[in-house]
Amino acid sequence: MESARVCNYSAMEVWDAEGTGSIGFSAAQINQPELGSIVENSIIIAALHKRLRSLKMYFQ
Repeated sequence: MESARVCNYSAMEVWDAEGTGSIGFSAAQINQPELGSIVENSIIIAALHKRLRSLKMYFQ
């Protein structure tokens, strides 16, 4: 999955639907180089399907 549209992030700001509140996160606040990784949902689903197909012989 790492070679297919995976991106690490070090900061994020999130707003509520009305735009009246927000919260920010920063890796620097916790002395880390990054907070995590963002992966496209379609990439995660494809990887899960591939893994399930490889295990299919165990579930027949």
